[in-house]
Formats: sequence, structure tokens, C-alpha cells
Amino acid sequence: MKSVLFFLVSSIALSQNLTIEQANHLASLPVKCLQQEYPNKLNQLLLNETELLSPKVLHPAFYGCFDWHSSVHGHWSLVYLLSNFKDIKDAALIIEKLKINLSKENIDKEIAYFEKTHEKSFERTYGWNWLLKLQHELEISNDSYAKELADNLRPLTDLIIKRYIEFLPKLLYSIRVGTHSNTAFGLTNAWDYAVFSGNIALQNSIKENAKRMFLKDENCPFRKQSLMKFAHLKSVVEIDSFENIISLVENGKGIALLPKWLNKRAKIKPYDQDIVLIPFYQYE
Repeated sequence: MKSVLFFLVSSIALSQNLTIEQANHLASLPVKCLQQEYPNKLNQLLLNETELLSPKVLHPAFYGCFDWHSSVHGHWSLVYLLSNFKDIKDAALIIEKLKINLSKENIDKEIAYFEKTHEKSFERTYGWNWLLKLQHELEISNDSYAKELADNLRPLTDLIIKRYIEFLPKLLYSIRVGTHSNTAFGLTNAWDYAVFSGNIALQNSIKENAKRMFLKDENCPFRKQSLMKFAHLKSVVEIDSFENIISLVENGKGIALLPKWLNKRAKIKPYDQDIVLIPFYQYE
């Protein structure tokens, strides 16, 4: 089956490969706040005074870094940096903090919070999405500490997957605002993990509901006209991230407008024509 890769890239939003100095700086940020309880934004629904507990009691794994989802992607960033920078500063300290926070006991308490009948919407879907990203990163890591933490986290991940499958059919329309509740973003990491883990139920739920919510888009001139351009083809693939664009270009499956610093990537071949006419559409 042939596909067309259609994407628009802005060089302003792109990130270059990190240096070890940059990686050390990035790691220092979540290391500082991972076990810092206050200030804190709980986003908690209280049924009565018995639920007035401290962030660390309510969320012993993810109480730092101001709010739950920031703590989760703080953990993810550290796992990622450990995997990609073997000489990163304070690696032993980082691993120690990860082991303390992501203990089986702490994850069990996180699950207990999510299982409250009045907290089914907690961190939906932004925090859910980042939780699956963290699970994914732990599972692909070759570092010795990661397997135990992946096993500890997996029951919470399984619960979040169940919540996705329950929730998505109930969503009448996609949320388009460019903030935490954005539906499209809430499906990105979830889809990657569904594919990686071979979870067919989650894959089907995301595919079916994404098609239901997005394929019938109206009043979106750019997308509507660009899709009409390729209406004769059996399928159109829309790319959701810069990382995926680069991967497709490197594998000879597409072309893209990219910043010059990417010329250093061995698998990327520059287009050799001096002038290229590119049709484009704009909002009226």
C-alpha cells in the first residue's frame, strides 16, 4: 500500500543533539525537584476532610516537581538521559532517587489513589500519556536498574491503559486547545507504547477513536485542502513529531524541509536541485 508523507516543519521548534554539558544541566532540574514536596498543585477532588493529606502521602512516587504529570516526565527525562549519556554527572544519585520513588510500595499507593471512584479523571489524558512514556523508556533501557522499576510501574501502566480504553469511546469530540487537555497529544505516547508492547486492544481503541474524531474535520482549510490533494491515494500518513519525520527521511520514505545542521546526519541526503517549487495553502 502506497502512502504519502505530508508534513510542515518549523526550524524554530527543533532541537539539536544534546552535548554532555546540556544533558547534565537538564538532569539537574528534575534531580533537584524529584523529592521536593512543596510548592505543589494537587488537582485533587475532596469528598471530605479525611482526604486532606500531604502530596507525599497521596502520591509517594510522583509528589515532586510541582504537580503529578511534571513529576512523571521528570522521571522519564532522567531515565532517558541515563540511557543516552553513560557519563552523565551524578548517575548513582539519580538511580538512587528513581529506585526510592518508583518502589513497588509507592506504585501500589499511586494505584490506590487512581482506583478511587471519584478520581477516574485524574491526570486524564496528559498525565496518562507521560506515564506510558515513562514505562516505555524503562522497558527499552539496557541499564541494570531499569527492569525492576519497569516491573514495579507496570501495574499502574496497566490501569492507565484500561482507563484509556474505557474513556476514549465516551469522548464526543476531540479537544483542540493547545494545553494539557489536548486530545491529539494525549494519544501520542500512548500509541507508541501500544505498538511497542503489542497491546492490540489499546492500538484498536486509539485508531478507532482517532478516526472517529479527526477524519471528519471541517472548517480546517489547511488540512482539508492538503488531504484533497491526495484524495486519489489509498492512504495518507500524517506525521506527528520531528523525531518520526527524521526517521522516515533517513529510511528513504519521504522528503522534508529541514534545518542545515541536519546535513551532518549520514543518512540524510540533500535535494540537489537549486530551486524547488512548493505548493502551499494558507488560512483565509
